Amino acid sequence: YSYDFLVNELCNEVEALDPITYDRIFQEKSIEVVSKLLKIKSSEEEVLQDLYIIILASTMADGKVTMEEYLPSQKLFKSFFGETITFEKINKYLKSMKKETNELKDLADKIVDGYGELDSGLKTDICFICLLICAVDGDISIKERKWLKKLLA
Repeated sequence: YSYDFLVNELCNEVEALDPITYDRIFQEKSIEVVSKLLKIKSSEEEVLQDLYIIILASTMADGKVTMEEYLPSQKLFKSFFGETITFEKINKYLKSMKKETNELKDLADKIVDGYGELDSGLKTDICFICLLICAVDGDISIKERKWLKKLLA
């Protein structure tokens, strides 16, 4: 099987998860990744900053935000933009901030690659969390799949 085929199959499987299974997997994997990151980095603040960038990039990976992505990410958007942002406004911003969104995704990719140099399994786990974030609305778009493949490479 090709790499693209395997990533697409995994995306399809995650899209099909029922909400209870999705939440359980997301919670378990998140705890596991944060624990590993805290063992690698001496500063909890650095870990949180890296995760913030990765989560925000995952949420905005396809250049738009669905309501299912928006609701759990409201606090991140407030931190990023410095104010409370409505669902409509975030999508308007994303359309006008294509360059910044791409820069954020590139930064997230570099952070994930950096962790991958220390522990390839950790990189895979972080990428899986990104996949879960992209799938929160039950659909991983073509743009999100493309970004996930880049992140995994």
